[in-house]
Amino acid sequence: MKKPLTIILACALFFASSPGYCAGQGIDGAWAYYLRGDYKQTISICRSIAGNASLGDQGRYIMGLAFLALGQAEAARENFEFVVKYYPRSGLDELLLLGIADSYFLEKDFDRAGKAYKAMLDKYPSSDYAALAYLGSGKALRKQGKWELARGCFNKIIQQYPSSLEAKEAGDYYRRQSFFTIQLGAFSKRENALRYAEALEAKGYAVSVDKEMEGNNVLYKIKRGNFSTLASAESELARLKKDGFSGTIIS
Repeated sequence: MKKPLTIILACALFFASSPGYCAGQGIDGAWAYYLRGDYKQTISICRSIAGNASLGDQGRYIMGLAFLALGQAEAARENFEFVVKYYPRSGLDELLLLGIADSYFLEKDFDRAGKAYKAMLDKYPSSDYAALAYLGSGKALRKQGKWELARGCFNKIIQQYPSSLEAKEAGDYYRRQSFFTIQLGAFSKRENALRYAEALEAKGYAVSVDKEMEGNNVLYKIKRGNFSTLASAESELARLKKDGFSGTIIS
């Protein structure tokens, strides 16, 4: 699973600037495994520490990140909220609020995610992680079809944080057209994508096959429709499913 941008950058910024951030060798090991992408081992180490002593604020935070990376949003949020409640002076407040917001986004609860990003920005308007929160907020708003509000978030990053890592992604979102579409498949081979597109068209569904880059990989994505509302996209997806096709609504 792709790790959320918010979490990756926030971790790097915080821990790199925190002298002695891993006072215990066990936490050191957990963080090392997390950075290597071994999230299950990260959690295992954190649990072993907790079995013998207090895991502490940083250990709980790292474990929350690992759960988030594994797609276990509720478990991640429980750890972040534990630190908020029991370690009010941890110095991790902004990162914890970002993690909580990301957990809601992962669960596709875009309304709560957007409110959580906004709450972080309201509490820490001058945060070093403001661009991350605006990016998350804009993406959550897009998922709800709140196009102009989303563009406002992306524009804020472009204008106020032009040299940030988030500025490029914000620019990409800012330039996107405002509609929902249904993605019906992604193939590494063009001929496979065309074959699937033909099956859809045989059922009366007009689709496009778009060549897109994801990292260093080329994917041929099959998409259908430009829907102005989420409800209309959901209705069309339900019709597709009745005909035996599966898909995902994207914005």
